[in-house]
Amino acid sequence: MVSCWFKMSSQEAKNKLVETQLRHLKENNETYLSHLVFAAKMSTHLFIRSVFFMFHAFFPFFDVPESLNLKNTCKLINKWDKYAEERRRR
Repeated sequence: MVSCWFKMSSQEAKNKLVETQLRHLKENNETYLSHLVFAAKMSTHLFIRSVFFMFHAFFPFFDVPESLNLKNTCKLINKWDKYAEERRRR
């Protein structure tokens, strides 16, 4: 059954949100802090790459640095995915 957040009281909605967040952390064998660091690190890396690709979109004569290109970005994402899968199995 899907919860209707708009029909819940403020406190019920907060409790449901906390319960959902704690379940996600538990399923992934993470603390709040480790999750924050992992997600922030991924977000920062991807944001930097997106800036380079956007710049390249407007100025195609400037190459994206090899360390930030699609091939290396895919490698990095696969590395993060492997880490996340290993963490879940612990």
